[in-house]
Amino acid sequence: MEYFIEKYKGVINMGLKLNLFVHGVPKGQKIWGPREEDRIFIESFYSRKSTIEAQLQVDVIKIGKDVYCYFTYLRSGNILDIDNRQGSYFALTIRINAFYNDLFNMYTILEASYQKFILGKILKSEASSSIFLVDDFQQCDNNLKELEKIIINYLSSFSNSSDFISLDNFAINSKLPYPDINLLECNNKNVYNYIKEKGNISISPFHPTENMRQLKKDLENANLEAKNKFDVEKRKLEQQIQILNVDLATADKKGNELKNQLDTEKTKVSSLNADLKQKNQKISEYDNQRQMFGSKEKELEEVRKKLAAIKEAVNVINDNKTPENKQQKTTLHASNHYLPWINMFLTLLILAFITPKTLKVVEGPSTAPQEEITKKNKKIQELEDLNTKSKATIDKLVLENQQLKKTTNSSRPVGSSASKDTSTNE
Repeated sequence: MEYFIEKYKGVINMGLKLNLFVHGVPKGQKIWGPREEDRIFIESFYSRKSTIEAQLQVDVIKIGKDVYCYFTYLRSGNILDIDNRQGSYFALTIRINAFYNDLFNMYTILEASYQKFILGKILKSEASSSIFLVDDFQQCDNNLKELEKIIINYLSSFSNSSDFISLDNFAINSKLPYPDINLLECNNKNVYNYIKEKGNISISPFHPTENMRQLKKDLENANLEAKNKFDVEKRKLEQQIQILNVDLATADKKGNELKNQLDTEKTKVSSLNADLKQKNQKISEYDNQRQMFGSKEKELEEVRKKLAAIKEAVNVINDNKTPENKQQKTTLHASNHYLPWINMFLTLLILAFITPKTLKVVEGPSTAPQEEITKKNKKIQELEDLNTKSKATIDKLVLENQQLKKTTNSSRPVGSSASKDTSTNE
C-alpha cells in the first residue's frame, strides 16, 4: 500500500510517497507489499550473501521515469527457514521517492519494528539463530499493514522537511560493493556525499568505526612492515645458513682428509717404531760382536807377537846353518824346542779366525757408520791374509826342519845316539 505524507504535526506536505516491503525466505523467497516494478530489486536479495547480523542497506534505484531510495533493514547470517534450513534472510524495506538524511533514525525505526512486530509473530529468536514461524507473509497481512502505518506516522512525527532531500543528481542503480559505515558515524556530510556520488551504502553497528579502521590499517601496516623485515632477515639468515652449510661441508671434507693423513702418519710411525726396534736390536748385536771382535783382536795381537818370535827364531836357524856339529845341535835343539809352540799357535790362529769371519757382514739396517763397518771388514780380510801367509811360513819352517833333521842325521858320527837322545830329552 502506498502512502502520501501530508501535513502532520508541523511536517509540510512534499508529495512524498512511502511504501513498506517485507521479504525473506521462510520457505522459498516470499514478498509482501511491492508493486510489480519493485520485484526485480526485491528478488535480488535472494542471491545476496552477508555474514553481518543486522545492517541498513541504502540503494538509489530508477524504475521507469521514477527514482526511489530503498532503505532495507536486513537480517542474515543466522536465519533458518521454517524447516530449520540455513541460508535464509529477513528484510524490511522502506521505499521513498526522496533521500531520508537521518540514517541513524531510519535504522532505529526499522530495528524497533523488527523487535516489536516481527519477533514472536514471524520469527522466533533462539540462542544462536532465528527461525521462521510462518511459511508465507500473507499469514501476517493485517499485522504488517499496521506496522506500515506506524512507520509512516513515526516519520511524520519526528522528521522535518530538511530530512528529506530530492534525488536529483544522485547516482542510480549502482553495481559497486557496499561501503561499510558504522551506525554512530552515519549522519555526517561525507556519508551523504558518498551516497549521492556512488548510489549505495551499508550502515551497521557491527561495522568498524573510522578509528577502528585506522587502527586496523595501522596494525596491518605494522604487520606488513614486520613481515617485510622478517622476510629480509629470513633471507639473510637463509643465505648465512647456506654459507655455513658450504663451510661445514668444506670443513668435513678437510677433517676427513686430515683424519686420513693422521691414520697414514700413525701407520708410518708404527712402521718406524718397528723398524727402530729392529735396528736397536741389530745395534745391540753389533755392539756384542764389536766387543767380541776387540777380544779376538787382542788375542790376535798376542799371536802376532809370538809369530814374530818364531820368525826371529827361524831366522836365527837359517843364519847358523854350518857343518859344525855343535852348531847343528844348537839349531836342532832350538827347532825342536819351538815346534810344539808353532803347532799350538797354529791351532789358536785357526780358532781365532773362525769366529771373526762371522763379523764381516751385518745383515739389516744399522745406525753404526758404514765406513766403520767397511774398515772392520777390511781389517778382518788383512788378518785372514796374514793368517794364510803365516800358515805358509809355518809349513815352510816345518819342511825345512824336516830337511835339516835328515841332513844332521846323515852327517852325525856313529856312537852319537846317546848324545842325541840326551839332547832330545833336554
